[in-house]
Amino acid sequence: MTESALPKSSSLETPPLPWTFLDTWIGLGLFLLVYIGTGVLVLHLPEEDWILTTYLLVYQPLQFLPILAYMLYRRASLADLGFRRGQPNVLALGCGLFVVVYGVSMVNNLAWALLGVDVQAQDFASLMSSLDQPAILLVTGSLFAPLFEEAIIRGYLFAGLRQKWGWLTAALVSSAIFGVIHLSISAFIPTFLMGFLFCYLYHRSNSLWPGIILHTLVNSFSLCTLLAVVKYVPNLL
Repeated sequence: MTESALPKSSSLETPPLPWTFLDTWIGLGLFLLVYIGTGVLVLHLPEEDWILTTYLLVYQPLQFLPILAYMLYRRASLADLGFRRGQPNVLALGCGLFVVVYGVSMVNNLAWALLGVDVQAQDFASLMSSLDQPAILLVTGSLFAPLFEEAIIRGYLFAGLRQKWGWLTAALVSSAIFGVIHLSISAFIPTFLMGFLFCYLYHRSNSLWPGIILHTLVNSFSLCTLLAVVKYVPNLL
């Protein structure tokens, strides 16, 4: 894949960042330490619904803390992270490109299902079934995940790598990391493609908002559909 084979990027200039290319990797390393720590923590929590519910509400904000601390150290602002005014035409472009990503995701899920491997939807269905208040996943998946994942992966990591490598290489590397941290081999390709799309939207607009909005729409639709299936036709999964 070459940059010339993709839609032309925005004429917007890439804004300077308060953190360096090295800072980007240090911040990523700190994030991964907290990410692994919160993952190990959940394995040792008592199996009580209120504890799991609390964990689901706090683990993503906790994972953002090392990035926030590093930004404060570098005196970076939320605008530096990408919380700038977005462009409606970029969001519309993202919705159009998502149709392609969705089609690939459907083929991917079908292929894994034929191989007898559980897809990510089945994992979420199992988690929903274990919760007394499964709607809590709508809060974490539809609000927290888009906000914190876009801020960490696109706003900090992609933007930091883009300074030295250019947008395409930065998008490929950060999207691969985005796919890996979802810890699902069957979901890697769809997650990678979604990550690449969000990187492209960020590059076109220098704003996180198009990606956050589209990410929210995708997660909300998927989780609401899954919740309805778990509640009314559980035998379908």
